[in-house]
Formats: sequence, C-alpha cells, structure tokens
Amino acid sequence: MFKPSYFLCALLLLAGCATSANYQKTLNAWVGEDESALVAKWGKPNKTYEVDGFTYLVYTTSGEVSSPGINTDAQNTVAGTSIFGGANGWIPSLTFWSNCQTTFEIQKGKVVTFEFKGADCRSSAK
Repeated sequence: MFKPSYFLCALLLLAGCATSANYQKTLNAWVGEDESALVAKWGKPNKTYEVDGFTYLVYTTSGEVSSPGINTDAQNTVAGTSIFGGANGWIPSLTFWSNCQTTFEIQKGKVVTFEFKGADCRSSAK
C-alpha cells in the first residue's frame, strides 16, 4: 500500500534536484554575454524598460502545480502498552500557482547583472 511517508520522501527527493542556487549559477553564466544571445535563448521578454541608460529585460513564468490526493490508510502504532489508531481517510489533492520573475540588466548591449524572485526560480542544471 502507498504510504504518505513514501510520497513525502519522493517529493523531497525531486525538490532537491531543482534549486534556486542552481538557478543562480545558470544566470551567472549570462553575465558578460550579449543581449542578443540572451534573447535568442530565452525568447522575447515579457517586459522591457529603461532607467538611467540601463535596459531591463523581464522574463516571467508561472504555472499551476498539482499533487494528487493521498489515501492515508495508516496502520495502528503500538507505544509501550498503548495502541494509537492510524488516520483513515483521504488527504485531498493540492493545487497552487508557482511563478518566477527574472530581470536582466543590460548596459551597452551586455548583461551586467540580474535578479530573480518567486518560488519557481529553480534549476536542476549544476
């Protein structure tokens, strides 16, 4: 029978593969690169603006993330002379929105820095 603890372990294992630290490493590789190369790889930005001679390219991603419901058909646990009944029931599925906004700062046609925010700013590339 599929136990909630197995599901939790699987989620933690998968979550460990994609991290914001790896995302930062991916973005660090763009510093010093041409704006045209960035746009060729990332596509047209969602937003572009200029401030004090700097150009900012903003990329935004969002998506719906869902997890299936879990049958919590847990077994009884014995602790000393006491027996504790397991939770019998169903944990409903969960759905939430996850997003990432990445902004590149461009000066003289080159990427000079970047910033990102959002729970979905993760990468599995190391």
